Amino acid sequence: MSHPHAFDASIKALILTVADALLQAEPGYWRRRADEFEAARPRPGDYTGRLSPERIQAIDERLAAKAQACRNHATLLASHHDERVDDTVLEVYDIIVSHRATKKAEDAA
Repeated sequence: MSHPHAFDASIKALILTVADALLQAEPGYWRRRADEFEAARPRPGDYTGRLSPERIQAIDERLAAKAQACRNHATLLASHHDERVDDTVLEVYDIIVSHRATKKAEDAA
């Protein structure tokens, strides 16, 4: 017989996976990712250890390209954005919150 919490763990994993996928369908997610890549780019005065200037430049170019790709993705999603995605994200969030509240109540009983 399987563990009684195995089903709960499977449902939780499924809900979190769907929620993550839905959030990645939002333009704002990709704008934030672009900001993260921009913030990670090397800056003058950063400690770079023994990295050569060429290696630092390559890292900077790679991070700049990733940031631009994220911005491009955000623009594409924004141009095809469907308000139903927002509603679905909220519904999944409500399910997660409800599931957690139910689980806590069951555990407390």
